Amino acid sequence: MATIPDDERQRYLEVLADWKIRNIVFWGKDARRKLEEHLPGQTEDSVGEILYRHALAGGKISKVEENRHWKEFWDFHYDIIVNIDGQDIYVETRFDERIRDWPKIHIVHLHPPGRHSKQKSP
Repeated sequence: MATIPDDERQRYLEVLADWKIRNIVFWGKDARRKLEEHLPGQTEDSVGEILYRHALAGGKISKVEENRHWKEFWDFHYDIIVNIDGQDIYVETRFDERIRDWPKIHIVHLHPPGRHSKQKSP
């Protein structure tokens, strides 16, 4: 696990700034389900804004080499741990820059740190 390089962090932050735009910051089915389970009262928009503010303030974003079955699709995933409603929440994202003029962030999973569950899709 490594801290994201400055230039890549800036690109990630520019995309995350569009947290309200659904075709820029995507919430996967598992992430939406876990949002309801672990953060009742929060929404995709409210958590998107919290993630953006965390990153903007210099909060840690870790770039993790993918070694699970998703590695055929993704070389890395990006982890953020942020405090929401008094609890630390682990958020796993994918930073998709394959289309240079339309980068996206996929929020694929979230849960309290250490509480892993099986994920079904990339």
